[in-house]
Amino acid sequence: MGETGVTDDRSERTGPTDAVSDHRGRDDTSSRRQWLCTFGTGASALLGGCLAGVVDESGDGRRTGSLSFSGNSSMYGVDAARRGVTDGSVDGQPTLRWRTPFDRRIASTPAVVGDLLYVGCSDEYLYALDATTGDRAWRYHAGRDVRSSPAVAGDRVFVGSMNGSVVGLSRADGQVAWRRSTDSGVFASPAVADGVVYVGDVDGSMYALDTDSGDALWTVETDGPLFCSPAVADGTVYVADYERRLYAFDTATGRVQWGSQVDDFVYTAPAVADGTVYVARSGVTAFDAATGERRWSVGDDRTSCSPTLADESVVVVKDTVQALSPADGSTQWEFEPDGAVSTSATVGSDIAFVGDSDGTIYGLDVASGTEQWRVSVLNGIGVPLTVVAGALFAVTDPTDSAVYGFEGP
Repeated sequence: MGETGVTDDRSERTGPTDAVSDHRGRDDTSSRRQWLCTFGTGASALLGGCLAGVVDESGDGRRTGSLSFSGNSSMYGVDAARRGVTDGSVDGQPTLRWRTPFDRRIASTPAVVGDLLYVGCSDEYLYALDATTGDRAWRYHAGRDVRSSPAVAGDRVFVGSMNGSVVGLSRADGQVAWRRSTDSGVFASPAVADGVVYVGDVDGSMYALDTDSGDALWTVETDGPLFCSPAVADGTVYVADYERRLYAFDTATGRVQWGSQVDDFVYTAPAVADGTVYVARSGVTAFDAATGERRWSVGDDRTSCSPTLADESVVVVKDTVQALSPADGSTQWEFEPDGAVSTSATVGSDIAFVGDSDGTIYGLDVASGTEQWRVSVLNGIGVPLTVVAGALFAVTDPTDSAVYGFEGP
């Protein structure tokens, strides 16, 4: 059985007035002043005034109201295949509804399921926020910083920690259902498919864990550290290690189906669609999902962003945002944002969503790359945007670490 009752793990259920911090006495005057200066009388300078009026002096100055939405985004890359494509979208320029600040860096992409948003933080906690208001519902103490993005399936949320463990928690209140020790810290984000959690650790071990019990169904060793999050599709787990090798494992047994060399060490997740595995690091490479044969490879610019697989294009982020042909990697369009971009795109309906280091969030037409709208926040976007039907959630990093909730028109 998965290990339970570990004393270092604890969940705290909280109410809407609790600050998202261990430092209850922290002087937040400087960040509050920055918020007021940015979004007070000068708010109309932002594009379309879309963030005007966010300061609510009757409360904590961080909310203008609740937002409404539907649909889920249950893990990094939206689904286990890491396609980065959501069923829902935001149809037009969104409006800020709430902002929840954090004292420490957030390096985790939020998952949104039901009315809760789950996100990990370097303060050693996994947080659950009310996705409609930004209020904190509960938090779980992992013992070390949480860089792994949470994954949600059924009534559980799964996440890894740098303390060398993967946990299954109650989605409702954060209580520990099981805890599985790993050989080393877990940087990668779990993928969940068909009742199994797939995740690797920085020693190069790849695990398949039962979602109900945490029992290890199989464990295999790779040649190098696994910073890369796995992708799962059609009975196969795809993951790349830091020794420049892409693996395909059978989901049922862990048996290696094939291994192929890549051009650089990899810590971006592969993405899988239509019988092809796409890997981005030094350029973008497409592999046959069944055999590992290299189909095409383009570019040599390094990227820290996973590819996003729209219906008729592969959207990649390097110095610019580009759409490539899935057939041969040829460029379909290119968009140059105002600031640097270091996060993968998210695609919903006909819009590609991406944020830059200046704190600008763009909505781009996925067919042409034409900018449809933009909004701005206090600081650079640190992780991929989470998009569901009617809402967009953004994380800024590092000097203004916060989660933002936007509502579509």
